[in-house]
Amino acid sequence: MYTVDAFWLLVGFVGLLLHFWYVVTILTYQMKADTSRLKQLIRQAEESRQDHVQAILREDGPLRSGSLVKLHRKCGKPTCHCATDGTGHPTTYLSYKQDGKTRMLYVPATAEPQVTQEAQRYRQLRRHRASLAKLARQSLKLVDQLQQALLSTEPIMRDTGKGSGVTRRLPPRRNWGCHW
Repeated sequence: MYTVDAFWLLVGFVGLLLHFWYVVTILTYQMKADTSRLKQLIRQAEESRQDHVQAILREDGPLRSGSLVKLHRKCGKPTCHCATDGTGHPTTYLSYKQDGKTRMLYVPATAEPQVTQEAQRYRQLRRHRASLAKLARQSLKLVDQLQQALLSTEPIMRDTGKGSGVTRRLPPRRNWGCHW
């Protein structure tokens, strides 16, 4: 009878050692590898975000919302070539939105290069803004994943204080609806 009890005691002890080995080696290794990669991805996202912020801060000229559109219009003169061949005269307009409606503003030929440059810089600024928004969402998602990876799931053990080296689990926290 004594040998069977000793056998089961040995089996329990070996099982306990295997459990601690698993926790220390496997879980710790997995957590550190995962958190290291997540931290690296967060760092990369923040560096990329900083590049976009710097590009936005370098912008100093006037911006113009909208796109340049070339339209061919007939002038209305019966003797003009546009009345006979139907091609029309090329004119440039700035197409933009105002109060949810598309508006068209005539752009003279002399102002066309300047308006084109202002519209391109506006689109570039909007692209940087969209990238910042995307990177912010990505960074928050990565931080949430890092939080989950670092979150401890091990029960809290408390020393019984009797000098025996025996620990016991803390009782589960009860929420009685009080928030103070």
